[in-house]
Amino acid sequence: MSRKPRAALYARVSTDMQAEKGKSIKAQVAEMHEYVEQRGWEVVAEYVEAGRSAKTRKKRPELDKMMAAVREGEIDIVVVHELSRISRSIYDTLDLFQELGEHNATFVSVKEKEFDFTDPAQKMFLTILAALNQYYLEILKLHTSKGKRERAREGLYNSSVAPYGYRNTGDRNTPFEIVPREAEAVRLAAELYSTRKYSLQEVADVLNERGYRKRNGRIITAEALRDILHNRFYTGKAIYRPGTDKEEIFEGKHEPILSEETFEAVQEAFKVRTDGARAYQKPFRVYLLSAISECDLCGRALRAQGTNAGRYYRESSGKRGYLCANNGIGAKADLVERQIGEVYRRLELPEDWKEDLEKMVSSEEEQLRLEQKRERMEAERRRLLMLYRKGYYEGAEEEFEEEFQAIKEELAALPTISPEVIEEAAEGLSRMREVWDEATMEEKRDMVRMSLERVQVDVSEPRITGFRPYPPFIPLFREMEFLHERSAGFFSVIPTSEEEAEAFLMEVWPALKVAGGEWLWHPYVRRWEVDPAKGKRITPRFSKVLKKIRRNVSASIVVAEVEQEGYPPLKLDRRKWPEVRMERLAGDGWLEKLSEMGEGSVHVVHAPFVLQGSKDPEALVEAVTKAVKENGVWMVTEPVIARSYFHWIARFFPEVWKEDVIRTLDVSEMAGLLAGHGWKVRLLRKTVYQEVEMGLVEEVLRGFGERVSGEEISEGLEKLKARARERRGKLFIPSTVVMIRGDLVKG
Repeated sequence: MSRKPRAALYARVSTDMQAEKGKSIKAQVAEMHEYVEQRGWEVVAEYVEAGRSAKTRKKRPELDKMMAAVREGEIDIVVVHELSRISRSIYDTLDLFQELGEHNATFVSVKEKEFDFTDPAQKMFLTILAALNQYYLEILKLHTSKGKRERAREGLYNSSVAPYGYRNTGDRNTPFEIVPREAEAVRLAAELYSTRKYSLQEVADVLNERGYRKRNGRIITAEALRDILHNRFYTGKAIYRPGTDKEEIFEGKHEPILSEETFEAVQEAFKVRTDGARAYQKPFRVYLLSAISECDLCGRALRAQGTNAGRYYRESSGKRGYLCANNGIGAKADLVERQIGEVYRRLELPEDWKEDLEKMVSSEEEQLRLEQKRERMEAERRRLLMLYRKGYYEGAEEEFEEEFQAIKEELAALPTISPEVIEEAAEGLSRMREVWDEATMEEKRDMVRMSLERVQVDVSEPRITGFRPYPPFIPLFREMEFLHERSAGFFSVIPTSEEEAEAFLMEVWPALKVAGGEWLWHPYVRRWEVDPAKGKRITPRFSKVLKKIRRNVSASIVVAEVEQEGYPPLKLDRRKWPEVRMERLAGDGWLEKLSEMGEGSVHVVHAPFVLQGSKDPEALVEAVTKAVKENGVWMVTEPVIARSYFHWIARFFPEVWKEDVIRTLDVSEMAGLLAGHGWKVRLLRKTVYQEVEMGLVEEVLRGFGERVSGEEISEGLEKLKARARERRGKLFIPSTVVMIRGDLVKG
């Protein structure tokens, strides 16, 4: 049995008076219900808009809700009393009907003919009717404008609310009367400001000190004074403004508060102060990523901020009431923008890119496949929403959000752009690459905004971790060897050489050639490739920590160091630090040994690579917290698997990588766990580039055991070999891993 067509009723009245009476709304809804019942449809929703104008779609929340339901496939028919209830703007009307047609919904007017968007004749009739509504609106505006101009010509004010200093007499055709106390404030403000010795704020301060107030009893502000002192109405004039840049001045019937001479002196003072301010104004700072940069942890917009120390992109969730592990950290804009510049300098398409594109967009079979995929994903999106509304994701909202966002991104990345549009985008990319180094900052900013929709930044490193181009550019970015599409339409940089890694400000580690030796965190970090203390008497990071501890400790400083094979031990200069007592903890029982040292007995714990490998991170953090003294320090170093999008496992064995992501902590999870036990958290990330020899890859894969099937290993290796490059007679693949480190303070 087929279901009844689902109808939604939309009613609107345009004035507050009609909304209060409620008669028009009730009449509309009653007639629409009767109309729907006669046709055997089912009313699934009513959307009532009281006191709203039909000039535009702005500030029409009920209309927005209804169209959202249409897009989700919950409505088959939209019913209105008459077409003008939807809109009197031809552009808004046609946009609405186009959207209805795209989502297989139709439209019915009780007072007018039903429209079928598959019928060309009905489309033409709809256009004519919408045009008539637009014409009616323009005529109404014309008559209204004529009336306002006529009132101004007669010397009357075009608002029922009198300006400050005047009161309404109660008769629209009688001029406003002066309010003596308010008029005194206006005259005093004009006299003070015209001397050019006072700023607007200083004038406001004088008025407030003398007891003058706004009509609502609040203090007078500088902004309020600006409006008053620019208003020629106070000189006895009536003003008509048909546009923002035009005005007509007529003699008013009201009594002036200011003389023409005083008013002109005030305007001259405005001009002098403005010109003076411009002369001493700081240079305007341009930010290439303003309005499109976001934190890669929380996804919130970064603030472009200028200080005496320079330009920054700052994460400021805390000021907006949100939590983020990067809160308050600012990334130097020069470093971030340098990386964007490196991207544009390398945007060189391969010679055969047009052939690949033509194959993708010209094949009817391929087009059909894409359309079917789009339909499947739309259906999956609707299914997810339905399950969410029914409560299936209660307690798992983050999981729903991740799945829903992934579908949205994949839908956005599906190629729907014509070859001609993509070719234009390709020409644009080519020009950007050619002129980038000679372009001004403003021109570079415009190029970035034209091609990139958003850019994710890790402000702590700082690093650009990914970006989403606009749809016409997505197929082109897929052709770039140094870019990796880590999710649909979203790209990250994977350097193809040590030189390229250095250009993107990555630290380069020696190539991995053999799998021998202990893994600090298998298979992401085999050993600590670069010893930060090499050539030093003391590990630099350790030295900084000890100096902070020494300020508050007069006796000996106790340091507990967890030894890790393959990781360099802390170096200590005994000549400068005789008061430091080192306790080295080795083996699997290090945590028990730390606990045996006693509660609050340790000043510094150096425990790298222990959180990610722990079966119970919560218990580990709790034990370390108990052992460390108040204001003590925990030196943390860990790999961040969830952020290692460019590691060879993430790219060629994504299922294995996803398993590792699930069983390890991400930056935000780690920060939350530590902060929950009283640690002041400031974790810094470091992305390192390291080439990996193919022989080592095969050896590591064999160590996965049941985690990877033989078939998956074979397929992955084929992909690896296809992407691997020749160097010194051996096959290597570029790979990166993201590390995290932080010196945490307790309390």
